[in-house]
Formats: sequence, C-alpha cells, structure tokens
Amino acid sequence: MVPPPNSFIDDHSLLVSAFYDRFPYPGDPLNDRPPDGFNWRWSMANVYSFCTGITPKPSISSAPWRILDAGCGSGVSTDYLAHLNPGSEILAVDISKGTLEIAIERLRRSGGIDQSRLRFENRSIFDLKNEGKFDYINSVGVLHHLSDPLAGLKTLGSLLSPGSILHLFIYAGGGRCEIKRAQKALKRMGVLNEKNQLQLARELFKNLPKSNHLRRNYEERWSIECESDVNFADMYLHPREITYDL
Repeated sequence: MVPPPNSFIDDHSLLVSAFYDRFPYPGDPLNDRPPDGFNWRWSMANVYSFCTGITPKPSISSAPWRILDAGCGSGVSTDYLAHLNPGSEILAVDISKGTLEIAIERLRRSGGIDQSRLRFENRSIFDLKNEGKFDYINSVGVLHHLSDPLAGLKTLGSLLSPGSILHLFIYAGGGRCEIKRAQKALKRMGVLNEKNQLQLARELFKNLPKSNHLRRNYEERWSIECESDVNFADMYLHPREITYDL
C-alpha cells in the first residue's frame, strides 16, 4: 500500500511535513499485536453514547461507519480506530509521507489493516471534498499546526454527516504556558536553527539550575512523555504551532 502524492500543499505545510518526516509523531513503538488497553475516545459506540446518552445500534445507518482520521501521524489513533470499530470504513490522511509509511507498517503489524476497510493517503485535510461525508472525524494535534486553523475547522465541519461527531484536540494557552516559555528561550538562543537542535535543547534542561522553573516543569510534568526524542521534538522544537483560549 503506497500513499499517493499530496495534491494540496503550501509553504507552511511543507515546513510542517518536513518536520514530521524527521520526527514521525507519535513516537510509540510498533508492536505485533493490537494496541494496549481500551481508549474509549476512538470507539464509535462509546463516543456516540457519551455524546448523546443513547446506546447506538451497531451502525448509525445501515451502511458501515465512515471514519476520517484527519492527521493520523504515525498511526497510533488509526490503530485504535481500526480495532475498536471492526468493519468500518476508515480514511487516514497525513501530509508527512515518512510518518504515513510508519502508520501503514504499524497497522500491518498489529493486524488493524485487516479489521476495517482501511485506506491511507498522503493528503491535506483541505483536499478531501470528493470523499463524501463521515460519521466520525478524529483530529488530534492538527489544527494548531495549520496556517489557517479556522479554515481547517470549517473544512472538517463540512465533511460531517448529520448527527455525526468530531473529536478535536488543540493546544490551550494555560496548559502550555511553561512549554511556550521554554520554546521562547530556545528560539532566543538560536537553538531552533541548529542541525543538532535536539541535543542542544536536551542539554538546556539538563544544565539549568534545579530550581529553575523551566527545568522543574519539564522534569515534573513532561520528562517521562519526552523520553522519546520524537515526542520531545514535537513538544519543544516544532516550527509552527498556535495555542487557543476558549
């Protein structure tokens, strides 16, 4: 299964795509088994019941559920979607070809590729007008990396069928306050422009005084998640991101 070429991309998207080709996110390891545990956010029956208070039939309509993983990254969410919604029709898209190749391998090894009618495509979310409507759209960590996030949200909304659900995750300003401070410090020091930016950024946290609030926030809240270089880079070295306040 080879992803077709991306037919919608701009300079901003090229920058983001190149970043994720270098740091395919999420950095979760590949396994020869279904994903661990149960994540209710990616189970259609559970999500529908949570949002409506109604226990749905096996499908909202007589046809299989149509699911869009809008910005699937390395396929962690796609893996859950495939295993928790067997028989559904899933379209997983991402602008990073390198990351998408990892997603395909993840689903092949886990067996998810046999659970659903699964299709991977190297495309932007702005290039899906001819794909019809979806019963469930999963978009985690995508809109805040777009040059026009509101246009992205409107685009996803236009792809929803009546009574369907959009699962959206975006960066909030309050929760990322200390992360933004660390990013600002790295930018001021010119670390983001260096080829060895990952090594330099890690050394910063290691060498700051233990009482420094940037180091304390990193060690107390994010050090475990950032053991993976990919996850560390996504959190602190990303070239384009926006935060939101509701």
